[in-house]
Amino acid sequence: MKVELSTYEVADRLLNDEFAGWTHEEALALAEFYEQLEEDTGEEIIFNACSIRCDWNSFCNMQEVRDYYSNCPADDEAALEWLCDYAQVIQVDAESLLVTQF
Repeated sequence: MKVELSTYEVADRLLNDEFAGWTHEEALALAEFYEQLEEDTGEEIIFNACSIRCDWNSFCNMQEVRDYYSNCPADDEAALEWLCDYAQVIQVDAESLLVTQF
């Protein structure tokens, strides 16, 4: 049995994950990321909130990124490029971003 979820249903399920602290914008960005990944690869993705929660880190700004990764460059632009070399990065808004674990 299979149930297809809309982007907003995925975001709602992520927001209802009691062990995650996603903002509405982050949950929507993750849902859109996985929807695009399905389109790009042509393969179905099985929704798993626990897996998503464990795969991604949320950062409010680049200073949080530098605090978390001690070898991250000091310059914001260089830091973002450095992150993209090692992980998937979703820019949520002007400041915050989501980064896969690496």
